[in-house]
Amino acid sequence: SFTPWPPRNGDDDDDDGKMTPTFIGPLALVVLLILEVSTGAPAPRRISNVFSSRSSFPFSSSSSSSSLSPLVRRVHRMPILRSRRRTLSNAAEVKGIPSWDTLASKLPKAAPKMALDTALEASKPHDLLDSSNGGNLVLFRDRNGWCPYSERVWLGLMVKRLEFDEVLVDNQGYKPNWYYECVGSGSTPAVKWEDGSFQTESLDILYELDRRYPSPDNDQNPQQPLLAPEHLKEDIKRIVRSFRDIFPRNTRPSSRSAFLFRGSGVLPREEFEATLDSTDALLGESKGPFFLGEKITLADIAWVPFLERYSIQLPLLYENLYPRDATRWPNLARFYDALESEFDVSGYYARVQGDLHSWAKVLASAGYGNAGHAPKLLEKYGNDENFHLVPSYAEERGGSEERRKILWRHYRELNTNNAERMCQTPREEAAAKIIRNHAAILKDATRYLSAEPEDADTALRAITSAIQNGLDPVDAARELRTALEGRREGQDDGVLLQVTSDLSKYLQSRICIPRDMGALPAFEYRRCLDAIICAA
Repeated sequence: SFTPWPPRNGDDDDDDGKMTPTFIGPLALVVLLILEVSTGAPAPRRISNVFSSRSSFPFSSSSSSSSLSPLVRRVHRMPILRSRRRTLSNAAEVKGIPSWDTLASKLPKAAPKMALDTALEASKPHDLLDSSNGGNLVLFRDRNGWCPYSERVWLGLMVKRLEFDEVLVDNQGYKPNWYYECVGSGSTPAVKWEDGSFQTESLDILYELDRRYPSPDNDQNPQQPLLAPEHLKEDIKRIVRSFRDIFPRNTRPSSRSAFLFRGSGVLPREEFEATLDSTDALLGESKGPFFLGEKITLADIAWVPFLERYSIQLPLLYENLYPRDATRWPNLARFYDALESEFDVSGYYARVQGDLHSWAKVLASAGYGNAGHAPKLLEKYGNDENFHLVPSYAEERGGSEERRKILWRHYRELNTNNAERMCQTPREEAAAKIIRNHAAILKDATRYLSAEPEDADTALRAITSAIQNGLDPVDAARELRTALEGRREGQDDGVLLQVTSDLSKYLQSRICIPRDMGALPAFEYRRCLDAIICAA
């Protein structure tokens, strides 16, 4: 589904995230191919990430569909709406669909705290690096949220409930010279401490977080828990060392396909099963859902990014190989469930975790660690329209909608310094992402859809309202259809419904998690879009 990023020095990414692969959604690729054909100019090296005014992502593309994967070739051949011309007045509006101002009026008054993206703003951020008057804690991580080592530190900061600034680093493209001056290796993750010093290596940073920000009672204080309590340190070190023994040897720990490939092929099924068996047994030594009991510790954080990827990617490679299968690996299933339901780690599901569609698409791209070739997925999951069929990712994931609202509320409560910047529910947070960036989304989407701007604007407002209003997705989709059918005289029957359906599919394909939002709001976003597509 995605174009490969050429590896440097014949390799992909190293053990601490120096080279994090990235991808581009197939529909966005079509936009670029259309632009290239229509203008005669090469497709630009970058396009803006429409879901963030301060983020973009690198890509390389070809105007020849023969060089693309089967799914991209299929999308490349897809007829677009260029032949469908509107006969409406440009001023046509549909009754019942709110304006952008009305939608924006429901957002928090305080603007969200934005991460600095060095791919777009390469100048040195003196305000973030200056420590003369007591500087801020700053996390430097990969810009897509795919580097597993960056994820470790990101999650650790969330668990400790610390306020920090973020700088997003382009691990594939240009890194500004000032970053090498601060971090000699240029790798991610890195942290700038409040005293102005820098530190790299994910596990070292996690231990240092406890030293610099100790819990008031030197235990798991709920206000600032320790990641490695003194009485558990030896056990934590043992479990971290066990990771190296349990996960497959002589494989690449690459960001997007960690511990899956050896040489030019996918590991045999038996090796994955042995890894899951040993992991489940290690978890079984504890009475709680985590490696050392009821509370998450540094030991869990070290494992989480890799188990997260396995939970989604292994079922795409082998029939009935589900790490979340509670009948075969009950302790692993309990571990996964706790990550997505325990209040104390709500920051993981709410913001840090990637989702099924994004990790599946990453795997389906031409592979780093797989001799540059995309691995063959099971036929029934062979394209992004079928990724939702992977078991254990049904509606129950994360509990009921009420449970997800409670998790989000707790996430806001744990982030007291930023709570006023966050929406009240995950659905509102997902809608806010569209509202704040609707102009860029429309500009990008209409070039692919070839819909009239007025139609696309109306459809996007209707979609956003359906996501934002908090109704059950089916009810929201029904109301949306009713509103769109309340057209003014002279409207082309069915055009708005078609544009809305196509735009919803575009929004599904274009988003990347956790780059654009966390898995919890993304779950609501995708669920509502699916219902809208069916209704339209």
